Amino acid sequence: MLAIVVPLLLFIRRTYPKAMLLAGRLLGLEEGEIAGDFPRQLLTRSVQAGNGSNTFRTRRLTVYTATCTVAQAKEQRDCLVKTLYNNLFEHIVGTINKQLRPPEMDVSLAEFGILDLFGFERLTDNGFEQYCINFANERLHQNFMRIAVDSVHNELIAEGLGPPKNSRDSMNIFNRLRDCDNMPVIDGMKLGAGLLDEETRRTDRKESPTAETTSVGRTTDM
Repeated sequence: MLAIVVPLLLFIRRTYPKAMLLAGRLLGLEEGEIAGDFPRQLLTRSVQAGNGSNTFRTRRLTVYTATCTVAQAKEQRDCLVKTLYNNLFEHIVGTINKQLRPPEMDVSLAEFGILDLFGFERLTDNGFEQYCINFANERLHQNFMRIAVDSVHNELIAEGLGPPKNSRDSMNIFNRLRDCDNMPVIDGMKLGAGLLDEETRRTDRKESPTAETTSVGRTTDM
């Protein structure tokens, strides 16, 4: 079903109401929801406005509905598609684990996970999602170096199959591995995440390509 719903959502246009109706029916929505709530969720957004402090819930907020721009509507549509994909992915992994787990086996020993990473990226217009994916890749690389390399090396030494830990050969191995250490990259990306968070919290920030470029530029320069 997802193979049908996703293309329908991606190609929904104002002149193609049939695509929205069919997508809504495949998602199990009622006719009234398809005609009202479904397009409203894709084409409008809730905005909070107010002044004052948020301490002790004294801040008064006004919530109103605003019509999305074309870019915002596409973003909300893409979020819906990603949510559908994520739910399906988790359902598949959970079903596989459930079928493979023997009744007498401990749960922690009978599960496996699947890491699903994008196989491409657009270097000219990478966004926050690709930033998070790259950060996850760097952390995975770091864990691989520490677990798969360091632990195996210690195991070999314990079994007498490798050079002593403080020997020259052992130090040479660790020096070469240290050259592959990506901790400076991870630290830089953590700092970049802090700068992005600070940028989004600014009340004087303008939602424009210039402000977005400034934020990313400050991050990449670190």
